[in-house]
Amino acid sequence: MLPRHPPQRERLELRSTLPMPSFQRAPKRLAALFGVAFALLLGVEGVLRLANPRILAFLLAARKVHAYSRRYRVDLVPSSSALLRLKDADGAYLLNFVVTTNRFGFRTFDRELDDSFEVWRGPGKARTFVHAVGDSFTMGWGVDASSSYPALLDWQLPETARVLNLGVDGFGTIAATEKSMALWDEFPARDAVLFFVSNDFDDDVALLRHRERSGAVHLFFESFDALRRRSYLANVLPALRWALRFRSREPEAAPANAKPMREDAALAPSTILTPDPAASPDPAPLPPSLAALDRYARFLSERGARLLVLIFDEDSRSRLVNAHCVRSGVDVRLLSVSPADQLRRDGHLNRVGNERVARLVKAWLAAKDPSLLGGPDADVPERADGERNVAPVTRATVTPTAPGRTTGGATPRASP
Repeated sequence: MLPRHPPQRERLELRSTLPMPSFQRAPKRLAALFGVAFALLLGVEGVLRLANPRILAFLLAARKVHAYSRRYRVDLVPSSSALLRLKDADGAYLLNFVVTTNRFGFRTFDRELDDSFEVWRGPGKARTFVHAVGDSFTMGWGVDASSSYPALLDWQLPETARVLNLGVDGFGTIAATEKSMALWDEFPARDAVLFFVSNDFDDDVALLRHRERSGAVHLFFESFDALRRRSYLANVLPALRWALRFRSREPEAAPANAKPMREDAALAPSTILTPDPAASPDPAPLPPSLAALDRYARFLSERGARLLVLIFDEDSRSRLVNAHCVRSGVDVRLLSVSPADQLRRDGHLNRVGNERVARLVKAWLAAKDPSLLGGPDADVPERADGERNVAPVTRATVTPTAPGRTTGGATPRASP
């Protein structure tokens, strides 16, 4: 006699009383955990948005004009603008400035006229361009576009010349020079000014590692960058780094015996250092930053353009770059910047520091090509070694303290 199977109903009841295998319970547990974690993250994001901490609001604003770049690591977003504000614990502004970019992706003035450089490229229009190349010191981090050294230099040159601010915070020498070369066909320059900072060495090494990433890794970081441009929570770790950065800097007191800016202020000769190049021989192999500098110098020379290298800082790297430029025949100025020329608790140049750099570059342009300024510049003082240093603003179209007021016979350059 065949065994009798229990009815269907009895089999279902029996199966329901048996314990569920662990491999079947795992997906449900994982789904529950993910649900709880997602709800928790949404809750934290909501709390952060309601609290709106200053540092997180600052970073989200900064990300409106910055984006992940496969070529440069980071770059400015074309045709974008953001107001960047950051206060300290006492409510005083540490940073308060606007960053605006044009369609070419470099910083420009916050108005329509200077946002459209096409008007300077047509037949019969200005064809003399100066490339201001570098990182945040060139870009003018911490000050509005009108107070960056490229803008201040632009207003001190005749109407037939324009200075392009190609600086991007986070750039090293490789990215800075490559961006200038990439824009060369659109804006061929007669002169270029590269502002070197010692951390360019680290930025260049990081960029070379960055370029070794696979396409999938780049895609992941692009997605994460898109998230950070919208989420408070995704910016918590960068916010902590920024908070520690400002907490570690003590405010520097500016001299009390001088006004913040005077029309006759000039960069003292002692501010330009001349260390012995023999004390800083080139290492072997040549660091990527120096190799990029040599490549850029050759690029300019082949096109009949001149190069000036400005070096900020007085450490061993700065002296190495200064010595390398001297041995390579590249015009170079090693600058020692005082706290009075820097932003409070930040280190970047303030309006005074940028004005002095602009005058230094104007003096170099006058010495190399007097025709650019309409003739020899007799007001440029000389250093002890016979080279011209910095000129008081005799042909400046705009005074430092009163934009729009002309000081000479040159055609005035309108200011914002």
